[in-house]
Amino acid sequence: MDKTKYINTLNKPKDADLFDFDYNDDFYRRNPELPDSYRGHLKNFHTHTYRCNHATGDVYDYCERAIERGFDTLGFTDHNPFPDNEPIPGIRMDFSELDDYISSINQARIDYPTLKLYTGFECDYFKEFDSYFKDYLLGEKGIEYLTGSVHVYPYEGGLRGVHGQSMDTDMMKSYTNSIVDVIESGHFLYVNHPDLFGQQMPSWNDEVYAMSKYIIETAVGCNVPLELNVSGICKTALHPDEASNLNYPIRQFWEIAADLGAGVVLGTDAHHPIRLDTNMYHGFKMIEELGLKQADVEKLINNR
Repeated sequence: MDKTKYINTLNKPKDADLFDFDYNDDFYRRNPELPDSYRGHLKNFHTHTYRCNHATGDVYDYCERAIERGFDTLGFTDHNPFPDNEPIPGIRMDFSELDDYISSINQARIDYPTLKLYTGFECDYFKEFDSYFKDYLLGEKGIEYLTGSVHVYPYEGGLRGVHGQSMDTDMMKSYTNSIVDVIESGHFLYVNHPDLFGQQMPSWNDEVYAMSKYIIETAVGCNVPLELNVSGICKTALHPDEASNLNYPIRQFWEIAADLGAGVVLGTDAHHPIRLDTNMYHGFKMIEELGLKQADVEKLINNR
């Protein structure tokens, strides 16, 4: 793959991601290779392109990397656009790019016939957009699947971001309620990084246990899988000021998920082609050690 041809929205160095994090020897030592037995049938359903304004590379870059690294399936899930580019603009696709995104994936199906490709979106959920998600994206535009996330949650009349913020009890309740709304909406195939709050939590305690258990119980009750998102392992290097927090994936969270029989989707949340399989080793290891039940995402997509 010719890294000099990456489309990079912030014009950063070509072998770095948009957080100025260089992929040096130390990075690869901390991210061990998967055994060869995994190669040839790897899948990732959480993949971003440059259109989200904080990622590097286009559809074809990820397809090239996928073939190189032994994937047979990719699902693209850029941060969804909204009709008026509100709310939370600047970290998601512009609405004007929607058709190009779809056509780029359709063209890649022709150009990369050995890969199975799916068109999706990672969505921040707001109830007023119920019809937009269901009737427009899934209906009129033929998007094959939507996944739900909570990057912001209501607090004191506004929206508070999960990243780079501490959380008190009221914030934890609002975050939890927002995740529950995503699960119960019925629009989303699975929930991304439900333990994202770990970036703001210094330690595991009774409150964190209670919110985690409630989220997982709701997901199990609604038969909605949860994503074991391994990109958080990179965040300790990308955000060293948060490195002492729980971060994510939170092992205690996934121990509860295993006990309650939650469906699990392993995702790398790739924002750079090089990160397409980053930390998959750790994800598969946790799944195997805890006996987590992996959901069949392709079957879920095809049964929608």
